[in-house]
This record gives sequence, structure tokens and C-alpha cells, in this order.
Amino acid sequence: TGEENMLLMADLHHLPRHEGRRVAAELLERFDLVDAAKKPASTYSGGMKRRLDIAMTLVGSPRIIFLDEPTTGLDPRSRHTMWHIIRGLVSGGTTVFLTTQYLEEAD
Repeated sequence: TGEENMLLMADLHHLPRHEGRRVAAELLERFDLVDAAKKPASTYSGGMKRRLDIAMTLVGSPRIIFLDEPTTGLDPRSRHTMWHIIRGLVSGGTTVFLTTQYLEEAD
């Protein structure tokens, strides 16, 4: 499930169990995945999987993240949501390096 993936990342970052659960819950909320948290990640849409990937990346509070074509294959609404998330990360102080095949996104 999405929640299990988040808790696994917390374990890999050696977070205490209560802290891992708190961080996972906060990130699931932040990325609008609370309703899907108990469902198998294999049932998630493409946009939900991308949001889960980024949420899992943020469990360890990295200062730099690398995203390989984060909007490829997403519908326009999901692309807009993904860019909102990326801009939020940047404004929060996270450095984001990404690749894209869309010239309009390269700016």
C-alpha cells in the first residue's frame, strides 16, 4: 500500500517508529493520498504514483532531489498538480534537478 511504502522509507531512514508514522501521515496528507493510503500502490493512477514517489523521496528531508521526467504520461490536470508540487518544494528550499521532454516545461 502507499502507507506501507512510506513506512518502509521511514524505516530505511532509521526514523523512530512514532516519528516515521507522523512523517508518513503528514506527507500522505500533503500529497493528497490519504484516501488511497490503505490501497495497493499497484492500483494507483499515474499521477498518484508520481506523487507517492515524491512523497517517499521526502521522508528523509533531502536538500536535493532528482526527478526524471516527472510529468511524462500524465494528463493535463495531473501535470499541473505535479508542477504545483515541484514549485512548492523549490519555494520550501529543496533544490530540484529534473529532466523533461516538453520544451514548454524546460523554462
